[in-house]
Amino acid sequence: MGLPSVLALACLLFLVVFVLLGTVLSDHGLICGLENKTRARNLAEAAVKRCCLRLRNQSDYGLKSGEGLTVTLPGDPAGAQGCVVFQGANASLNNLLGQAAVADSRGWPVPARSALLIGVGKCRSSQVRIEALLRRADFPYVLASQGPVESSGATRIGSLSNNTQNLLPGDLASNSCSDRAVALGPESFVSGDLRCAGGVFLDPLAKVNGQTFLHASQVELPKIDLKSYDPFGRLAFQDIPTLTGNQDLCGICRCSTDMTVQGHLNLQGASLFVNGDLVVTNGISGSGLLVVMGQTQVQQGIQLETSDRAVLLSGGHVLLTGVGAQASQFHGLVYTQGGLTAQQLSLVGAFVSSGSDQATLIQDASLAYDPQVTRLSLPTGSMLIPGSPSGKNTESTPTKFSAKGARGAWVSIDSFVSNSDPSLAFNLSDFLGNGQPLEVISWREDP
Repeated sequence: MGLPSVLALACLLFLVVFVLLGTVLSDHGLICGLENKTRARNLAEAAVKRCCLRLRNQSDYGLKSGEGLTVTLPGDPAGAQGCVVFQGANASLNNLLGQAAVADSRGWPVPARSALLIGVGKCRSSQVRIEALLRRADFPYVLASQGPVESSGATRIGSLSNNTQNLLPGDLASNSCSDRAVALGPESFVSGDLRCAGGVFLDPLAKVNGQTFLHASQVELPKIDLKSYDPFGRLAFQDIPTLTGNQDLCGICRCSTDMTVQGHLNLQGASLFVNGDLVVTNGISGSGLLVVMGQTQVQQGIQLETSDRAVLLSGGHVLLTGVGAQASQFHGLVYTQGGLTAQQLSLVGAFVSSGSDQATLIQDASLAYDPQVTRLSLPTGSMLIPGSPSGKNTESTPTKFSAKGARGAWVSIDSFVSNSDPSLAFNLSDFLGNGQPLEVISWREDP
């Protein structure tokens, strides 16, 4: 082989080695870049998750100047970190205690009782930015009682299913510390979990599909100041007589003392405040808000259409009686500061017995959870807005925003739109304590 051939072969080999070396270095750089990107993403996620835990235990975290957090992870290079700050660039915003939407530094609205967390992770030359929107979770129980709960007959407790007649999992809770905090009689069925601060008695024919938690910590129940709904001296209202026959109500109504309806009560988007006890002898229909300072009795069933929705707030014991679960139905929220008795009817919504050790008695009734009924919209002229303790009007109703999107998916700014119905008269979430769990309703990583 001559010298020219040797030189040509050497040049070819050198070129091959150079190309291979370049490829290796390029791949190494790419791998290092991907590794740095992954580390930065992990740091951003860790910062957001740690801030979530902080907000879970301290709802006002981030409202004071200088608050924020920085995290590092073992094995990361020096200087790699994730952070969440509430001032300056990439500022998060805590609006968990707010009653109205607040704009962040970019002008994007963060809804009431929500928090926008922005986590930034950095590793060498890589940076990842993650945004998460959190909110207080909806009230999670079909039935929750401060006192003991007792069922008898064919009682069924679960969650509403739109596609089948079967009940989805729905939970029951009692804060009673007695040995029979919950007593389920024959044919009683709970499709979800059973939680109580005391003991449980289960009839051999009773069934709990989920877990049973005995002697557990008490659940936090909403506290509502019913007197603040009194329109007297604040709002124009219709004065309703104490004794009346069939009634069709609209607008804002008030009865100054005990009220008895000897017939049927039809709520046509009305708000009714009763400064005493309420007795209805022939059922209730329609949509509206009922605030009763004393006891409430509704006899002969509650026949409501599927589209009807009512909120009943009572300061005393609530007695609801029907003529059978198929013929008598109630779609809405029942909140009482006394006990609750439901007999021979079907209840769809949420049911809270708060502030009293009186028993909740369920007999031959079906209770199905529907979180949508914890919110009630009414015509503007029928809105009974709670007033301040001094009796003066509160500030105008704040603009409310809804995030329309699947849980866990990113909700863009275009989805933060004002509710199509601005007349949100009642929202149970407004009365839940700061201990209510947080849920992530949107999450995204900047490209």
